[in-house]
Amino acid sequence: MNSAGDHGLDLPIVLVGEGPLRLEDVSRVARHHARVALSARADVRERIEAAHRVVADTVAEGLPAYGITTSLGGMSDRSVDAVSASAMQHNVLWAHKTGAGQRLRDDDVRAAMLLRLNALARGASGVRVELLERIVAVLNARITPVVHEFGSIGASGDLVPLAYIAGASIGHSAGYLATMGGETIDATAALAQAGLSPIALAPKEGLALINGTSASAAVGARCVMEAQRLFEITVGFHALAVQALHASSQPFHPFIHDLKPHPGQQCVAAAMRRLLHGSTMVREEHESQRSVHGSGLIQDRYSIRCIPQFMGPIVETLQQVHNQIVIEANAATDNPLIDAAGGGVYHGGNFLGQYVGTGMDRVRFDLAMMGKHVDIQLSLMHAPEFSNGLPASLVGNTGRAVNLGLKGLQLTGNSLASLLAFYGNPSVNHFPPYAEQFNQNLNSQSFNAALLTSEALRQYTVLLAAALLTAAQAVDLRMHVLQGHYNARQSLSPESLALYDAVRRVIKHPSSIERPCIYNDDEQQLDMLLSALVADIEGEGAIARAVRGVIDWN
Repeated sequence: MNSAGDHGLDLPIVLVGEGPLRLEDVSRVARHHARVALSARADVRERIEAAHRVVADTVAEGLPAYGITTSLGGMSDRSVDAVSASAMQHNVLWAHKTGAGQRLRDDDVRAAMLLRLNALARGASGVRVELLERIVAVLNARITPVVHEFGSIGASGDLVPLAYIAGASIGHSAGYLATMGGETIDATAALAQAGLSPIALAPKEGLALINGTSASAAVGARCVMEAQRLFEITVGFHALAVQALHASSQPFHPFIHDLKPHPGQQCVAAAMRRLLHGSTMVREEHESQRSVHGSGLIQDRYSIRCIPQFMGPIVETLQQVHNQIVIEANAATDNPLIDAAGGGVYHGGNFLGQYVGTGMDRVRFDLAMMGKHVDIQLSLMHAPEFSNGLPASLVGNTGRAVNLGLKGLQLTGNSLASLLAFYGNPSVNHFPPYAEQFNQNLNSQSFNAALLTSEALRQYTVLLAAALLTAAQAVDLRMHVLQGHYNARQSLSPESLALYDAVRRVIKHPSSIERPCIYNDDEQQLDMLLSALVADIEGEGAIARAVRGVIDWN
């Protein structure tokens, strides 16, 4: 989904330079076009300009400094004189205009622009305040450079994607494109419409614009926030599944989890207790299946009984990755870094996106685990021998012999669970050690890892939408088994009722005593219902709002 909303003027201005950005701030700028401002504080601006003066002095005195008075990468043994120092900064953008593939999402590009601005505002990059103000102006004019998905290995930062952002933002040439007002035009024309003239780069500025992890961190920020949102919806789904399967609430009792006090496990158990409280569909803690049905298992299968133990580690992983992305988003990540107070130029490797890369691999692994778990719950609900008496394939009108119920929907979900398992494999260990004359012989693959995670999130969203539609049907059918009618609103817990109602509103199938969610196969198109649910989840609509806050991420 691309940038959402047109409410930038209604949102608080995101101030850069006075303190750390939150990922929520990044999302407001990226998705909702909140306006941006660079701090007007004198100490902030003096810090930035002081580092620029160090760079200027380095050039004037002919001192050796990477990317300032030398060429780049494996060619840094070549000196660059003062006359060529600025020209090289323009050339470094052109030389890295090598992207390919599909266009990056607009919201990811805007997030990358904000994070590059934030990194430069740390005052360790040696650029002019004028350059930061240009990024602010481009963001606020809603000019979004066109960036491509292929090209970054996350080693010397995201050189290729950031080169497109930098080239378009300064008006390097008509060879850079941007979107503005829904049209794609050359970037210099877009800048002219906004009253912005091209900027000539000073020494170090081209390198500072592209030498960092801002593109990887931007995609990673969106991904981890989406993953946390989808996790909350998933916990809500499991609560519906527990009720649909007429399972026991006992596995979530605090006595169990106090004896194994992992924070994530306790968090999920507490969430399940809240979501199930007040339901008359679950079996009480002291009831077994045997006492209710006269036969069967005395306890539920693992996919029900071990929800906190299985989901708990994922809570902890997502929070840890979230915190790592926050640090990355607020870091100075180019090279060299300028110590204005001490007058030093430090050569290092903050541009390596390893935290983003490994974090994204972990998120994808967890999405695969979540997908497998959801798919198992779907399988239980579809099979009468495991569902405690629900109709096969959750057929609504069992009196009509031609109905197949949600059989096809389960196949879609199962196919996605397989894809998620594939995407759950690590990517950052697949790096070429010979990149760029063996200079970038360690590289994080952070940008690729983030893009893979973005795709896995898209897949998981569809699986989760299928699961929610299945759960809405299953609780209706459970209501009929228990009470002889189909209005599950009368027995669902108050907390899970909000999610159930949201699903029914999105697919425009109001609850009814006479009919379950899906009655006859030919009365609706399941793919259209699925698409509506996916759109709502991706748009942070009613479904996400129904479970917001179910997990304490602090």
